[in-house]
Amino acid sequence: MPDPAGETIHATSLLVADRGVLITGASGAGKSALALALIAAQRAAGRFAALVSDDRTILRVANGRLLASAPGTLAGGVEVRGAGLFGTAFEKAAVIHLLVDLVAAGEAVRYPDGARRILCGITLPLLTLPSLAPGQGESLHACRAVEAALFMPPWPPEIP
Repeated sequence: MPDPAGETIHATSLLVADRGVLITGASGAGKSALALALIAAQRAAGRFAALVSDDRTILRVANGRLLASAPGTLAGGVEVRGAGLFGTAFEKAAVIHLLVDLVAAGEAVRYPDGARRILCGITLPLLTLPSLAPGQGESLHACRAVEAALFMPPWPPEIP
């Protein structure tokens, strides 16, 4: 039986418009950097985006949906690598719609082809992107990939 308090994992989560994104990857892969870049890009376009949790995320299932939240002591904090820890506006929780895994450049997939991963018994679409670690990835391309996965229909359309 799942723990009602949830499972804490090494991940960053955020809301992009009304959709939750969970970002995983090794330490230093750029989880916080991607979250901050997505938030900045959405806000610059006049759309809502906010951090939910940075570095540690509590996952729990409610009504068949995966919910992400921050451990109490970390709520509202974000790391800016090289500059330190800072406070930021945040949301208390998000329903996760997309899992983004930051990996070494050679492991990233150019055309994801409907990849999925199961977390806490919930199947999520998976986007595998190059790490944003120095020299490995670029945040603008990563932001565009996440935005496309969240808001654009696949092409070519499936024919019934």
